[in-house]
Amino acid sequence: MATDAELRSIAEGIRTPEPVFAEAYEEVRAAHGGGSLSDSFMVLKIIKSPGELLFEKVLKVARDRGWLEIFLGRLAAVVDGAEDRRPSEAARVTLQAILNPGMGLPDASSLNKEIATAVRRLCRITVTTGAGHIKMGTGFLVGPQAVLTAGHLVTDLVDAAGQPLPDVFQQVEVTFDHFAGATKRTSTGLAEDWLIGFSKVHPSEQPGASILDFERADPAGFDAHLDYAALRLASTVGGIRGYYRLERDRLPRVGANETNYVLVLQHPGGHPLKYAHGQGTRLWPDTCRTRLHHNANAMVGSSGGLILDAEHKPVALHQCGISAQDGTAIVNGAIPTACIAAANDDTFMSVVGFDPIFRTVSGQPVIGREEFQRKVLLTITGEKRILVVRGAEKTGKTFSTEIMNQMLGGAEHKIVALSASELPADASALAALILTNAGVSDAAFVLPKPEDSDTARYAWIRDKLVPALVEKLRAEAGSRVLWLIIDDLEKHFVPETSARVLLERLYHDIGLLPFLRICLIGLSGAVPAAPPELVADETTRSLDIEEIADYLNRRVVDAGAEVLLGAIEQAAKSIINDAAAAAGPQVENVAQLAARRAAELILGDHR
Repeated sequence: MATDAELRSIAEGIRTPEPVFAEAYEEVRAAHGGGSLSDSFMVLKIIKSPGELLFEKVLKVARDRGWLEIFLGRLAAVVDGAEDRRPSEAARVTLQAILNPGMGLPDASSLNKEIATAVRRLCRITVTTGAGHIKMGTGFLVGPQAVLTAGHLVTDLVDAAGQPLPDVFQQVEVTFDHFAGATKRTSTGLAEDWLIGFSKVHPSEQPGASILDFERADPAGFDAHLDYAALRLASTVGGIRGYYRLERDRLPRVGANETNYVLVLQHPGGHPLKYAHGQGTRLWPDTCRTRLHHNANAMVGSSGGLILDAEHKPVALHQCGISAQDGTAIVNGAIPTACIAAANDDTFMSVVGFDPIFRTVSGQPVIGREEFQRKVLLTITGEKRILVVRGAEKTGKTFSTEIMNQMLGGAEHKIVALSASELPADASALAALILTNAGVSDAAFVLPKPEDSDTARYAWIRDKLVPALVEKLRAEAGSRVLWLIIDDLEKHFVPETSARVLLERLYHDIGLLPFLRICLIGLSGAVPAAPPELVADETTRSLDIEEIADYLNRRVVDAGAEVLLGAIEQAAKSIINDAAAAAGPQVENVAQLAARRAAELILGDHR
């Protein structure tokens, strides 16, 4: 049974004139609802509650009496063929319109596998204007970090030239998983550099503007005004949920002998995700074919909705509804995504900021280490210079080196990895070991000889040995950043020796060495002698279901596969249970099971 909220959404979108609506209602009421005067259209018009729409009140009564679908079917018959109407008077843009009320707006959660995939990629977009006004729309993922929506939804956030106004990225909220039956919703914001692409709405498509007869309208400007906005999200949501690659040559089908079926997925009025079936009726204007006319139901909040064809491929971005001056719906409008793709090349695929890796060079899974990767990036920038990895035994600390090998390209970074078990006690020997592992030839690293007196030993390390070591490492690094990684520090404590004095001097001077970064794996306590403000910490731990699901999603998306809604979460729960029951460290068990299960999910995609 339709809820009150759903009926209000439908009522808000109906553009049928009141006399026509009333006539259809009274006809159905007389045949199925009896002759009770209290249910008459005239009485309902008087007794409706303050704030309650008249059409909303009528729909509620029809529902409560058990003949809502019959009434909507009759209303659909009344406006049947409206999409072919050619009004002699100007038509009025109302953004959206109910053109086939009898088809309703079923819940998107009931769709099949292909549409369930679309459900993961659709989002509700909420824009708060400078005046505090709330605008609702729909969007869908078209890249790892890109969401596509209607341009008119964000016009208050750009200037006359279509450039973003300062600091408005915080005025947009993007919500995923807003559909009936969802256990939780996921919201994100926009990146500070939020506008990837933008095209203005045509002046004749502004709300309330007049649209001329489509046969005689001037087509000028419709090729350049595509009414879309590509928004850059604060994170790479598309890498987890998947995204659509828009095709330049995939236009909607509208021919009489073609399958012109369309499916519109949308958040009407900001409500949970809905879908509506219809037909594409025309590509207009003939000179550039940048508008699709269709008759699928849509309402306020549907702008930016995804339109799929019979093969469940994206073909258009829902844009507006066009009604006659008397309020009668004529047709809904959309922008073919082929036109948007042609104007943007591969810009939707660009990523700005953090993009977590999910496997190493050797193909090993990277699960639950986003915090570490963020700290690595922070250290790359120089905001931090020393990175410490802590955590319980067998929680993947040593694996940090593999992650860094994947993240740090050889052209810009050089890694020198040591185990604390191989560190000599003598400072000169340690300096020689570091240079050898850095690839410096024996002939190149003639180091100063130690002073004879023990009292001068510390000063000699500080004033002679460390500067010589640093200079040779700087020369080896060239334009690259050199990373000194020392692992196994929880197993092999560095005693009070001259080698420790050398290391602590490097820690102390790290702020003066822009080419050098240090990673200490397994160290307990503070980094001796290091400036605290230059140290970043990460603590490893056991993995949870959400982290496992994140890895599985990224693997599936990377392979271009699609799985049923809920399959990933179910697999993640199974993995964590099986890992706990198996012998050995949980982190290693999870990695092995997750890699195997990801391959099974990908191979099981029989599209």
